[in-house]
Amino acid sequence: MPNFIIGKNAVGAVERATMLSDKLLSEIPVGDTYPSWDGEILVYNTSEARNQRRKSDIAGRVPVQVKGRHVDQFSESERVFNIEVEDLKNYANDAGALFLVVEMTDITDVNKTKIFYAELLTYDIQDILKGKEKQNTISCTFQELQQGRFYSLCKHFLFHRNEQGFKMIKWNETIEYDEYIFTIIGNKESDLDFYLFDSGTYIYGKDKRINLKVPLSKFKADVKIEQDRFEIGTKDKVFYNKIYREKTRDGRRTKFGKSFTMELTNNGQVNINFKESGNIRESIKDCEFFLEIVNSGKIHLNHTEVALNFDKDKNQEILEFLPTHINELKDFLKTFNYLGVEPKEEFIEFKEDINQLIFLKDIILNSNPNKSKVTDESFQGIRIGPYSFLIAKSTAKNNFKLFNFFDYEEMINQFKLVASQDEELQSPVKHSPYVLLKPSDLYIFDNLNLESIEKSLLSLDYSKSL
Repeated sequence: MPNFIIGKNAVGAVERATMLSDKLLSEIPVGDTYPSWDGEILVYNTSEARNQRRKSDIAGRVPVQVKGRHVDQFSESERVFNIEVEDLKNYANDAGALFLVVEMTDITDVNKTKIFYAELLTYDIQDILKGKEKQNTISCTFQELQQGRFYSLCKHFLFHRNEQGFKMIKWNETIEYDEYIFTIIGNKESDLDFYLFDSGTYIYGKDKRINLKVPLSKFKADVKIEQDRFEIGTKDKVFYNKIYREKTRDGRRTKFGKSFTMELTNNGQVNINFKESGNIRESIKDCEFFLEIVNSGKIHLNHTEVALNFDKDKNQEILEFLPTHINELKDFLKTFNYLGVEPKEEFIEFKEDINQLIFLKDIILNSNPNKSKVTDESFQGIRIGPYSFLIAKSTAKNNFKLFNFFDYEEMINQFKLVASQDEELQSPVKHSPYVLLKPSDLYIFDNLNLESIEKSLLSLDYSKSL
């Protein structure tokens, strides 16, 4: 008897949830012994059609399985439940089912219930069963059915059931598709957020040649980013012309540049938070702007001047640190650019190699390297983050110098490579110093400059005989 009462209360909770949506009709008998399915939910296009039970205005039917569970305390947002493998296989043969678990703290009161759901479409079932086909049951995660979401969820189920069909074409990872598509059911921003952050939705790859969409994954987003035109700067200069509104499950924030977040408080104040981020060039821009607004105590938002309130001691600390830091960043960027690299990585990724970067900067910009780091070899490799550079050492006496191996002018001044038929180097023939490296080794280094190698080879006269 208790199991019958629990089942009846569970079905009653589902029926009440469908009635709260004016376009759903529950057709789930109580005490049903039908295998795998308990009934279905009819989805109508209009409330009038639902109320009149029209045959001509049904959007589709959602097969459902309902399980009731008596609990002392409701689960928060998610719960797990074991589904029988045989049921999953039956759902796959019917292109999916909506599985509902109803928790209840009172088995006779439909008002003391909470519904959890799992969309079990072809993609989900194949993913769940993978490697577990011989088990009796599989533990699955169910999500709480939020109030007012039942109709949207049923429409989402019908749409993707139609997209995936009975026999899903599997994703071939070697294929690059023409388009990647996901579809949100609803017409409000809250609908978009629900599927991105809470329920999840399916992404498909589309091959335009055969007009075919292949399910690739069911995903939830970590963040949703909206870009708006919005000018931010000082009285005399606009530094940024767009802002990014980021939304996650936990809240919202507005960003500009790579290092700034902006918050408008309830009393109309603007809070600007600065945390240096971005690659070296982006960090320079953000630091320069931060220095400007600290100096002036003002920021211009869409040409409206807003006063900023900085702590006096913190203000002085920033003014002492930032100019030196900006100059150092500019030197690092000059060093990379001289070596033919425009670093796209976050500057923080170079922190572990900062001493190497300073060493390289002193070689390139100051001609004053730390000699303790210099090896006895004529060529020295330097690795900084993901980059490898080849540096050459002058061999002239009393003229210690390190320089870029792929700097043509420096190389021809510092190295003479010749070939001769005898040890006395009679009638020597000049060779390019770049033949010292194997061709395959050249491409290891990020400061490789093919123009320098070309100049070196074209400057030699190979018509002379030895």
